[in-house]
Amino acid sequence: MIKNIMFKYDDPLKKFLLKILKSIPLFSSLSLKKLLVVAYSLKPIFLQKDEVIIKEEDPTNYMYIIQKGWLEVYSKLDGNEFVYEMLTTASVLNPRLVVVEELSYICVRCATHTQAFVLSIDNLNKLKEDDEKFATIVDRY
Repeated sequence: MIKNIMFKYDDPLKKFLLKILKSIPLFSSLSLKKLLVVAYSLKPIFLQKDEVIIKEEDPTNYMYIIQKGWLEVYSKLDGNEFVYEMLTTASVLNPRLVVVEELSYICVRCATHTQAFVLSIDNLNKLKEDDEKFATIVDRY
């Protein structure tokens, strides 16, 4: 009963997460109900300015959806840092790598205090265990 209420509740944050999830190819073909299950499995996190969330050669086991703040994607070249990209509200970090479990070749740190939602590979695998059709979609991706 509570789950049905949560699914029907009209919330701006839920709308934000559903819109972002639908834009990610991995989730774009999912039904609204399954998208909601994925959205409710995301973990909110609060990151401090200058906090490094991905170091070079870290496993890429997490997908991040930025709710508020800025992330810097950078690499070190000849002892100097080179910023490739700045990610902000509604940006997604690692939408594919959460599935393939590779090592990172870049670093990511918070340029500001940042609020985000995280999907870990472990949570993705739990969702796959609960839904065979979803598992097939993820495995094809």
